[in-house]
Amino acid sequence: MQNKGAIRVFAILLGLVCLYQLSFTVATHMAESTYEEMKETDAKEADKYLEDFRYNIFVKEYSYMECKERELNLGLDLKGGMNVTLEISLQEMIRSLANNSPDSTFNQAIRQATERMTDAQEDFVTLFGEEFEKIDPNARLASPAIFGYTLKEKIKGDATNAEVLEVIRAEKEAAIEQAFEVLRTRIDKFGVTQPNIQRLEGSDRILVELPGVKEPDRVRKLLQGTAKLEFWETYENQEVYGYLAEANKILRDVEAGVEEKDSTSAALPEGTEEAAEVVKDTAEKSLTDLFGTADGDSAETGELGEESIEDLQKDNPLFAVLSPAASQDGLYRGPVVGYAALKDTAKVNKYLSMDRVRSIFPRDLKFYWTVKPIDPKDPAQVHQLVAIKVTSRDGEPPLDGGAISDANKDFDQFGASPQVTMLMTPDGANAWKRLTGENVGRSIAIVLDDYVYSFPTVQGEISGGRSSITGNFTISEAEDLATVLKAGKLPAPANIVEEAVVGPTLGSESISSGVYSFVGAIVLVLVFMIIYYGNAGLAANLALMANVFFVFGVLASLGAVLTLPGIAGIVLTIGISIDSNVLIFERIREELNRGTGMRLAVTQGYNAAYSAIIDANVTSLLTGIILYVFGSGPIQGFATTLIIGIFCSLFASIFITRLIFEGRLDRKKNITVSTGISKGAFSNVNFDFVKKRKMAYIFSGVVIVAGIGSMLTRGFNYGVDFLGGRSYTVEFAEAVNTEDVSSALAGAFGGDAPTVKTFGADNRVKVITPYRVDDDSETADDEVQAALVDGLSTIGGGSAQVLSSQKVGPTIADDIKRSAVLSIVFSLLVIFLYILVRFKKWQYSLGAVVALFHDVLFVLSLFSLFHGIAWFSMEIDQAFIAAILTVVGYSINDTVVVFDRIREYQNEHQARKHPLAEVVNNALNSALSRTIITSVTTFIVLLVLFLAGGETIKGFSFALLAGVVVGTYSSAFIATPVMLDFVKEQPIIDKKKK
Repeated sequence: MQNKGAIRVFAILLGLVCLYQLSFTVATHMAESTYEEMKETDAKEADKYLEDFRYNIFVKEYSYMECKERELNLGLDLKGGMNVTLEISLQEMIRSLANNSPDSTFNQAIRQATERMTDAQEDFVTLFGEEFEKIDPNARLASPAIFGYTLKEKIKGDATNAEVLEVIRAEKEAAIEQAFEVLRTRIDKFGVTQPNIQRLEGSDRILVELPGVKEPDRVRKLLQGTAKLEFWETYENQEVYGYLAEANKILRDVEAGVEEKDSTSAALPEGTEEAAEVVKDTAEKSLTDLFGTADGDSAETGELGEESIEDLQKDNPLFAVLSPAASQDGLYRGPVVGYAALKDTAKVNKYLSMDRVRSIFPRDLKFYWTVKPIDPKDPAQVHQLVAIKVTSRDGEPPLDGGAISDANKDFDQFGASPQVTMLMTPDGANAWKRLTGENVGRSIAIVLDDYVYSFPTVQGEISGGRSSITGNFTISEAEDLATVLKAGKLPAPANIVEEAVVGPTLGSESISSGVYSFVGAIVLVLVFMIIYYGNAGLAANLALMANVFFVFGVLASLGAVLTLPGIAGIVLTIGISIDSNVLIFERIREELNRGTGMRLAVTQGYNAAYSAIIDANVTSLLTGIILYVFGSGPIQGFATTLIIGIFCSLFASIFITRLIFEGRLDRKKNITVSTGISKGAFSNVNFDFVKKRKMAYIFSGVVIVAGIGSMLTRGFNYGVDFLGGRSYTVEFAEAVNTEDVSSALAGAFGGDAPTVKTFGADNRVKVITPYRVDDDSETADDEVQAALVDGLSTIGGGSAQVLSSQKVGPTIADDIKRSAVLSIVFSLLVIFLYILVRFKKWQYSLGAVVALFHDVLFVLSLFSLFHGIAWFSMEIDQAFIAAILTVVGYSINDTVVVFDRIREYQNEHQARKHPLAEVVNNALNSALSRTIITSVTTFIVLLVLFLAGGETIKGFSFALLAGVVVGTYSSAFIATPVMLDFVKEQPIIDKKKK
C-alpha cells in the first residue's frame, strides 16, 4: 500500500478536528446537566453558573454561548422548535410600487395572476405581465396611472411593458434581499440559540428554523409583521355614528332584497354644516330606535336594549355584530365607534367594505381594529373599532415609521405596565410636534400593520421627538414590538406558506427512539461482522466506528443540522460502509481459495473490489446530491448526512481497514476473513437465475398490476405535504376513537370533518384539515389551533395536548409534488447515463433503469395496497420521497456490483467459451455471498430502525426495508435478465473447428 504515512497523518488530523468540534457538544451537555441540577435548589445560582461557565481548549477560553454556537445542531424533530417558510407577497409589493393604483386592468391582472400561481411554474411578475397583456393588449404599465409616476426615476415615459417588468423584477429582488436582512435582524434579537435563516434558491421564499422555540404564536407575529408604523388623526365617535346608522339601514335593505333605487336610505352630505346636522339627526334617531327608553346595559357588553336577538339581527344587521360605542345616555367620546367579538370582526369588515355602504362614508374615513381585546380574559375577545381620518391627498399618514430612530422596552411612570418608548429623527420630531399641536383634545391613533395599538388623547403640543406606545403589553410583547420597530419594516408582507412546530415532548421522544435504534443497529452489525468474518470483521467494525465518528464531526464542523431522517441517513451509511468491506473481504476470500498468500490476497482483493465500490458509491452519491437539490428541510438533512457518510465510508472502509491489515501483516499476525460458521458459505452455489427470470417477471407483474389497480381505486394516504392544509399531532390521556374525534372537529372547522388517523399509540392521533389554509392573516394559525383545542375539549376527558403542527399552503404542496417527480426522473436519467458511460452498452443502462422503475412501482404498490390495513402510518410525504430515492440508490448499488462482476467475467473471455446466459449465471452466483451479507446487515439496521425508531419514521423505515428486499431481488431477477434479453448473443468459438 502506497502513501501509508500520508494516509495515517490525514486520518489523525481528521480525527483531531472532529474531536475538537464535538468537544463543544460534550461541554454544553455537561454544563446544562449541572445547570438543571442546580436550578432545583437555587435558580439564581444556576443562572450565574451558566453566565460564568468557561471551557478551555488549546489555551483558548469559550463561554457557554460560544460553545452552544459550535455544538452539533439538532433538528426540530429532535429538539423541538419551529420551522417556517415565508413567502414575500409580491402582489402587495407590486401594488405598493404603483401606489395602490385604482386602474381596473392593473388590479384585474394581479387577481388573475394570483389565481394562476397555484398551478403555474412561472414567477409572479411574469404571470402578472401575461395577464395584463391578455386583458388589454394596448394598456401600458408605464402610464402615469400605474408605474409611470412612482417609478419615473427608473423608467422612461415610452417604456414598453417588457422594460417595466424588468424594472419590477429588479425591485422584487431588492425587496426580497431587504426582507431577508430585516428578518435576520429580528431573529438575532429574538434570542434563539442556533437559528437558521436562508433564502431558498430560485424562489421568493425564506426559510427560518428556530430550535427550542416554545411560543410559536409569538414567532408568527414577529416574522409576519411588516412593521408598518403609522400615526393617524382620528374622527370623534359623534362625527361617525350617523354614517354607521345609515349603513345599518342600507344593510337592512340589502338583506331584505330591496334594490338601491328603491331604498329609503340616501347618501349623506359631506363636509358642510348641513352634513353635521344630518349626521347628528340620524345618530339621535338611531340611538332612540336601538335603546328606546328602557334601561339597558352598556353597548360594551353587547346587550343593546331589550330586543330579542332575532329581531335585532333582522332590523339592525350591522349593529347585531358591531355594538355602537354608546349607551342610552348618549354616544361615548373618543375615536372608538364600536365593539365586536373577534369572531364577528370579519363580518363587520365585509359589511363596511360593500360598495353601497362605502358610498355614504366620507372619502377621508377608514377603520382599524385594536390589536388587543378590551379584556383578554373574556372568552368573546371583544375588540374596538377606531375611526381614522385621512388628511393627505395621497392617502399617506402624517407620520410613519421612517421617523423612528430608536425604540426600546420601558415601563410606565408607575413601573407597572410595559410600554415601548420611541425616539424620533429631527424631521420626525418636528412633524410630531406639529401633529400633536394641531390635535389638542383629540386622539392620535398609533397603528402598526393595520392594527391600532393605542390612541392617546393629546393634552398639549409634544416637542423633543419622544413618544410611547401603550396597550396592556406583556414584557415579551413590548420587547418584540421594540425589536420589530428597530429592525425596520418589511418592503412587503411576508406570509407563512409552510410551517412545522414540534413540541419538546415529541422532540425528546424522537431523541430517545432515534438514539436507541441507532445504538442497537450498530451493536447488532458489529456482532454479526465478528461472527462472520473473524478479526477482519473486527477491523471493519473499527472502520465503522471511525466512519460514524467522522460523520458526526464533519456535521458539527459544517454547522449542519442533525434531523431524525438524518439519523436514518447515518444508519444507511453504516450499510454502505459494511457493503464496501464485504466486497473487499469476499474478494480476499476468493484469492485465498485460489491458494494465494495472505499479503498478496489482501492486495489483489482490494484492487479487485475498487471498481465495484467506486461505482456503487458514485451512484448513491448522485442520488444524494439530487435529493439535496430538490428536497427541503428534513430531506436536505437526510441528504447531507448521506453525502457526508458516503465520503467518510469510502475513506474508512478502504484506507483504515487496509492500514489495520498492513499493520498486522507487518507484525507477522494472522488475518482471518472467515470463521467456523462462515467458512465455505456460498462456495458451491449454482442457482439458475436466468432460467427463473420468467417466473420473476410474472411475480413482479402481478404485484405491480395489483398495485396500479389499487392506486387508481384506493389511491394513497397522502400527507399534508402533498395535499396542502394543516396537520396536528394530538395526544390524549386515554384511548380515543378517530371517528369521534373527526365528528367533534367538524363543527369547529366550519362543517368540514377533518381526516383523523391513529398515530402510533391509540391515544395519539394525527388530524389533517384544509380549514383556512389560504388565510394569510397573522391570527389565522392561532385561531385554527384554538378551534382545534375547543373542538377536542369533549374528547378523551378534555385532555388533548397538541404535540406538533404543520401547515403547507397549496402553492408549497404543488411545488413539493413537482420536486418529487423531478427528483425521481433526474435520478433515473443520471443513473442511466452513468451506467452507459461506465459499461459502454445501453443494454446495461436499460436493465438498471427498468429495475429502478420496478423497485419504485413495487414500493408504491405496497403503500397503496396496505395503507389503512397496516398498524403504522403509510403516509406519502417528503420523507417517503427520500426513502424512494434511497431505495433507488441502494438498488443501483446492488445492480452495479452484479454488472461489474459480469463485465469482469466477460473480460476474462468466458463470453467466447460459454453462452452469455451461463456467464451471467456464474457472475450472479459468485456475487451472491456479497449480495446476501450486505442485504442482511442493511436489513438488520433498518429493522431495528423500524421497530425502535419511533412512530415519526416508521413509514419511512418500512419503505427502506421493503426497498432493500426488492432492490436485492431486482438486481438478480430484473436488471440482469432485462439486460440479457436485449444483448445480442455473440457466437461461441468452437476450438476443434478452429
